[in-house]
Amino acid sequence: MSYNYELLIIGAGSGGLAAAKRAAAYDINVAVVEKESLGGTCVNRGCIPKKLMVYAADFALQDQLATSYGWSECQRQINWSQFLSKVHHHIDKLNQSYLQTLEEAGIDPIFVIGDCTNRIPLTPVAIAEGQAVVDTAIGNQPQSVNYDSVPSAVFTRPEAATVGMTQSKALQKFGDSVRCYRTEFKPMLYSLSEQDEKVMIKLIAEGENQRIVGAQMVGEHAADIIQTLAVAIRQGVNKQELNATICIHPTIGEEVLTLE
Repeated sequence: MSYNYELLIIGAGSGGLAAAKRAAAYDINVAVVEKESLGGTCVNRGCIPKKLMVYAADFALQDQLATSYGWSECQRQINWSQFLSKVHHHIDKLNQSYLQTLEEAGIDPIFVIGDCTNRIPLTPVAIAEGQAVVDTAIGNQPQSVNYDSVPSAVFTRPEAATVGMTQSKALQKFGDSVRCYRTEFKPMLYSLSEQDEKVMIKLIAEGENQRIVGAQMVGEHAADIIQTLAVAIRQGVNKQELNATICIHPTIGEEVLTLE
């Protein structure tokens, strides 16, 4: 059997799948090379199962906090076999969805081993890179990926997230024009509890107009808040513009907009 393809994609992880689907939109013959399950590390061993496990752990944390709000104590145990079975079932459904999507797009899978990425090891970055490659090579629309303000998070409890420059990197690049704004407080969720839970938010600004070049946060909703700030940083928003924005009260996010 002969195979005639205009594009061969090695690896069906996040980047490979994004490139394949983008290439199919250009109406060319595409093949995806992958020995293991579709979706790569993110779907099968990383992002998805990791976040599901964090969600499972949250129920135990909520039980500890519930008594502070008047709920009676209860003793619950997790059935790990049942939980892991559900996780694997969910991942299998995702893989089936990928197979169906590739077939509907006219993309033929060839089962071989493949993995070749060495930039920022994050799923959204891989997706952006895959799309940029296809747009440049096939669509005649040259694209590049901006790696300067890529947000990232650690899905522990509490969450931690960052985007842009850290304080030390900003000082190295801009020197004495850097100014840091930092706050630490107890989130409202724990206001009735004796638990000493904290949220930390830090903004790094530079220059006379105090352009925001970085942000870090540890605490509840850190990932969602920081990835929203990524848009502001890419657009060159300054500290005064953040402070002039009317916030939603009471929220953790308002602390970013009122930080002094």
